[in-house]
Amino acid sequence: MSDINSQPINTAWPITDDAIRVVFESMMADGSWGRYHGPHCARLQEALGQMHGVEHVVLCSSGTSAVELALRSVPVSAGDEVILAAYDFKANLINVLTVGATPVLIDVLPGQPVMDLKNLEDAI
Repeated sequence: MSDINSQPINTAWPITDDAIRVVFESMMADGSWGRYHGPHCARLQEALGQMHGVEHVVLCSSGTSAVELALRSVPVSAGDEVILAAYDFKANLINVLTVGATPVLIDVLPGQPVMDLKNLEDAI
């Protein structure tokens, strides 16, 4: 496990893979870039479904909306508790509140952004 205080890992952005560049340029040319229901979305859903061996795939505009959708599909609702790391993305906590559940925050390990499993066991 890496030390939380170590240097960040810098990744190249934008991605310069030639296959991605070709698709991106195609999307810019046909006007489908940024469209939620463009022709590439259906192809991506089909490819993801095949990759994961599932019949249904739902694309989301963000990780935040994907987490809310996942909570609602389980379903998580009023009266439920959802355990989260206290060191987490704020929207995850907000999504738990949005569906009416109660967030239970668990401390992370010192120097590491992961839940302390002892605290997790105590919260269950």
